[in-house]
Amino acid sequence: MVKNKVAVVYNTCGIKQDNIDYYIKCIDSLLEQDLDNYKIILSSCRNSYDGVAKLYKRYNKKISYVYYRDVYTVNVTFNRTVQLFHEKYPDTESYLYVDSGCCFKNSITKQDETSFVRNIYNTHKRYNNSLVYGQVNSDEALTYINPTKYTAVSSGPQVIEEDLEVPLGTGLNLHICLFNKVFLETYNNKIIPDIFKAYCTESVFRYLAAGCNTKWYYMKDQQVIHEHSIDGPSTGFASGPDPGGWRRLLYGRDIDDIINDPEVSKAGIGYEEGKGIIRHNPKAYDSNGYAKDPKKIVTLMKKHFFLNDDELNYNNIHSQNSIN
Repeated sequence: MVKNKVAVVYNTCGIKQDNIDYYIKCIDSLLEQDLDNYKIILSSCRNSYDGVAKLYKRYNKKISYVYYRDVYTVNVTFNRTVQLFHEKYPDTESYLYVDSGCCFKNSITKQDETSFVRNIYNTHKRYNNSLVYGQVNSDEALTYINPTKYTAVSSGPQVIEEDLEVPLGTGLNLHICLFNKVFLETYNNKIIPDIFKAYCTESVFRYLAAGCNTKWYYMKDQQVIHEHSIDGPSTGFASGPDPGGWRRLLYGRDIDDIINDPEVSKAGIGYEEGKGIIRHNPKAYDSNGYAKDPKKIVTLMKKHFFLNDDELNYNNIHSQNSIN
């Protein structure tokens, strides 16, 4: 069996509404990618049966399908979809998270950006299997890094000529991200931290990577189209008393338990640092930005930022699957 270089997980949510025609546009653009040995998986939460049937009729076995009838966060459905795909294709090298608003067409010319997946794969290999973001034309949050250099909405790539290393202490919005399988192996068969009801997940991505002895990069020179919140932001979980969402955790988890654990910051983990919630310890990193004790980071990330089986056993998540 040929090893897959990338499994592209296209994440959709129909709680608010179906956007089937837009999904078709996005999946079509994914099918035009020029990388050899990659797969596409539709990870659908609560889209209508008629909508999913329309997609299946169009694509049949060209892509895979995982359909969730119950309401879960996208962090959970992405992780579970990866697990199901990994069961059939355990040698898959990496998993590309794609949000439903991302269409792999050039943001300026509107033509298919056919080399995007190939280039993001090559970029992550060049940086020792690091976590790598792809550029989109809206809601990137690069302004958190440099508000004078970057804008929230752009009409072309903002990171050019050189890939951008995302600094410690920064969280940037998740739209397109490539994770190496080492993340799956390191964090108990999951990739994305799943304690969050809504928002804030990305604020720990740099530390998720640090535990794998890697970093976080933005890929240069290419930007694709992103329709902001096309399925709704954190639909099903976004409402709550705190506008920033940093206290909103699942299954009775309390953020104060993390804040009050002195080992978290000491080990080099931060959380929502722009709001001053938990600031990482810079001394936990060497001069090149790598964690001095990645195993400690992994232990604490598993404890505080991933659900345990008593809270949510992924094997009990019902889904209908066609893995091709």
